[in-house]
Amino acid sequence: MNESNRQKKFGRLIQKEISEILQREVKVQGEPMLTVTVVRGTPDLKSARIYISVFPDGKGQAAVDELNERIWEVRNALGRRVRQQLRFVPEVQFFLDDTLQEVAYMDRLFSKIGPIAGEEE
Repeated sequence: MNESNRQKKFGRLIQKEISEILQREVKVQGEPMLTVTVVRGTPDLKSARIYISVFPDGKGQAAVDELNERIWEVRNALGRRVRQQLRFVPEVQFFLDDTLQEVAYMDRLFSKIGPIAGEEE
């Protein structure tokens, strides 16, 4: 899916603001380290899918579930921050970004296989 420049700017703005909100205003139980990795906005900019990376790994889904339960609090804080830049506050939904776990898994798999014939380490 190709994003327009408008969607990319929107995504960067929402990513920056949500990151600050999660650092300063909305704390997740157990206080895992949360990183906003990607924000995907719809073409009309009325909603955003926010992908979160969580450290330590085991707390990922629980943290995302808690954020989705407290979505009104996050959206309210977002509204205070972006009301001068956007016509309306987008509906937001959080998703777990498990890219790092997949990379670690693939790395473990490849380390078990060893080097490919003809390649040097």
